[in-house]
Amino acid sequence: MRYEDCGELAFISFANPLKPGAAPQLEQIFDRFYKEDSSRSLRSSGLGLSIVRSLMEKMEGRAEAVLVDGQFSIRVGFRKAGGRQVEEDNSRLP
Repeated sequence: MRYEDCGELAFISFANPLKPGAAPQLEQIFDRFYKEDSSRSLRSSGLGLSIVRSLMEKMEGRAEAVLVDGQFSIRVGFRKAGGRQVEEDNSRLP
């Protein structure tokens, strides 16, 4: 896991080494029902990364897939508050 501060976005990256022979299609990795390994059909619906991208877009962030030196990484970028004040709702506290 890694953190990067990139201007208006703060990125968190999660990386795993690829299995020998694995070749994920990065341009499809966030598509609904995409699975790199079809033999995993009993354990995976192929929806997880599609949901990640959808949620990040709703939060004005980003989700990216990166493949470098045999490492597969997912980067999620959260928009920083930028000095906006967030009001707390303490009405339900005792």
